[in-house]
Amino acid sequence: MNHSPPLPQAKSSEPIFDTESLTIRVSYKCNIGCKFCYNTSLPDNETALSEERMLALVKDGWENGCRRLGISGGEAFLYAKSVMKVIKLAKELGYTAVSIVTNGFWGKYVKSTNIVLSMLKEAGFSAPPDMLAMSAGEFHKEWIPPSNAKNIISEYNRAFGVPFTIDFEVTKGKEHLEQEFRDYLSSEGIPEDAYNIRLRKIIANLGRGKDLEDGVAEVKPIGAFGKCNAVNRFVVQPDGKVVPCCGFNRFNDGIVLGNIHESSVAQIIKDANSNFVNQLLTHKPLYELYDALKMQFVMPKNFTAACEICEAIFGKEEHIEHLKKNVDLT
Repeated sequence: MNHSPPLPQAKSSEPIFDTESLTIRVSYKCNIGCKFCYNTSLPDNETALSEERMLALVKDGWENGCRRLGISGGEAFLYAKSVMKVIKLAKELGYTAVSIVTNGFWGKYVKSTNIVLSMLKEAGFSAPPDMLAMSAGEFHKEWIPPSNAKNIISEYNRAFGVPFTIDFEVTKGKEHLEQEFRDYLSSEGIPEDAYNIRLRKIIANLGRGKDLEDGVAEVKPIGAFGKCNAVNRFVVQPDGKVVPCCGFNRFNDGIVLGNIHESSVAQIIKDANSNFVNQLLTHKPLYELYDALKMQFVMPKNFTAACEICEAIFGKEEHIEHLKKNVDLT
């Protein structure tokens, strides 16, 4: 007997898929191995999108309403020549902004830093509105020294005349690392107005992050997880799968909307507007879906990030089937 409480009816007639933003995850290959990596990128992971496929994606995305482009990995600059061609095409088509995330391995020397920045300028990258961000912090510093950030900040300022963005991750109790990073840059003559730090305190229990010791991030009550504010994107993973979010929960096949190797961008967008899971992610708070499932299934607990509870909800086909019986999408 099904004892789960029925959920309120979700809206299904209106278009819900925002195609304004296209994100391409170039590869799961990365030259470092951060202990918290949510997508388990490693040097020997060769899963990648071909240059031809990425260029076709940029064109098809433009034709289907995408106006902003995100590029990440893995480490996108391991495929620098292809990435530059992608940026060049995007700018030629009229994408209003391109954003790129890197670990900054290429900032080891001033010369190598300027080679990459020159390639970006030649491809049409212009900040702002375009943006380049370097991931640094507690786990990245094991692999990439802060001197890389110093070189990139300095030369980025010189090339574009705007502050450089640093994504800086820290776990609970290690907040002092941010100030140590700032103190190092100051000692090297880098003023604080030369860069912006986006502090990342939420370390998701996903990918290799599942192997971290407990307590590195604050556990939140189930009721804190409302509607996900990161859904209704068009994010293409290196294996061609399309997800409607940032894709932190890479191993959650339940949220896959399609595959660019099997369907066109236009078809995936069309299908996404009636996709059951996408409807739930758009209209339902995560705690409501979790509460419906825990009446029937033994569910994991102690979540620190929305992606974790999303994986717990949609990571099993039987969960999705159960929700289908309790949500009327007509």
